[in-house]
Amino acid sequence: MDILPSKKIISRLLFDYDARYNFNKYIPVIESIYDLTPGKAPSIPEKFKGNDLLIFQRVLSQIRKQTHTINPLLLQLENDLIEYAAERGSRDALCTLSFMALDDSGEGWTEDDKNTAKSYIKELMELEHPLAFKLAADRELKRFTNSLEEGKGNEKQEEKVDTTLSPTEEVSFSDITTSSQQLSRAISLYEHFLKLDPSSTVAAAAHRSLGMINFRLQDLVKAEEHFSNAVQLAPVSDNSQAHFFLGLLHEKDPQRARYHFQMAATEGFRESFANLGYIELNVFNDPDIAKEWFALGAELGVPECVVGLFDVAHRKKDWVAAQSVIEKADNLGVSKLLNEVRADSIASVKEKYKSIEKPAVVIPEKSETPQSAKSRWDI
Repeated sequence: MDILPSKKIISRLLFDYDARYNFNKYIPVIESIYDLTPGKAPSIPEKFKGNDLLIFQRVLSQIRKQTHTINPLLLQLENDLIEYAAERGSRDALCTLSFMALDDSGEGWTEDDKNTAKSYIKELMELEHPLAFKLAADRELKRFTNSLEEGKGNEKQEEKVDTTLSPTEEVSFSDITTSSQQLSRAISLYEHFLKLDPSSTVAAAAHRSLGMINFRLQDLVKAEEHFSNAVQLAPVSDNSQAHFFLGLLHEKDPQRARYHFQMAATEGFRESFANLGYIELNVFNDPDIAKEWFALGAELGVPECVVGLFDVAHRKKDWVAAQSVIEKADNLGVSKLLNEVRADSIASVKEKYKSIEKPAVVIPEKSETPQSAKSRWDI
């Protein structure tokens, strides 16, 4: 299947999630679901349980998160995997589908579907099914206005609607509710979930959310405890967010902060690149390494990393490079931020750049060997 990411990436995530089957065993099943003719059933061996299908859905969800891209065809495949997992008796899949219906994630959910979903969620909670409490907590945390508890959660806030749902998906810090009632309910639900399921990768996601809640409430000791628990329970591919916050919490210990930011950066966590660059520049006094991190972040579209590249050039008194950053920032629409935070330095750079004697332009002879591709920030 050309639409799927590389075998290496999928195999690594299958290993991280303790899948029972390897890539080669999964592919015929996934192809059968993806190429399915309407009205026909996919060819799924009896030995494949619902949770086996759900693991592959989580793999696709994780790749979507890491690459910051949404392929509609793969997204539909994720939803199909959840549905077939539910048909094969996976309570986790049934729970996920129920919350997707309740939250209008995806398309085609009717009012009858939503009422049925509420009934399923109630039954699953009565059965003390762990995931029902985890996803209910996520709803409270992401400030959905209609709480599962009648008469509660009527704050007039905009609902956040996702296109799909994953139990281990990270909740953005900016999406966290400011309602003290919803935060209290979320904490209670997460803690109940952790009593039922204290050691899974889904538990790691619950600890990440509790870490962010306590970070917002400025209880930094509890926040660190929860983020540390998350890191212990799940691989780094699931924990870039936890590593990032641990980097922030260890700002007085630059070595530990750098380690955690590096772990987050290896998984493409955008916010970590600027922090890494400034640690290298201002703490370890290594502008060359700082420039590498800033350049990577700039390629990912992180505005603060463009400012960082300017700071590196200014520190090295490389006025040509600094002027180049100013010009490129203008082309990329980042000049407003750069001018707001570095106005005085920009003025001095422009003056010094004018005084530099410009070398004559030499047109190189054509080379038989093509030049290697360079970053736009190779300055």
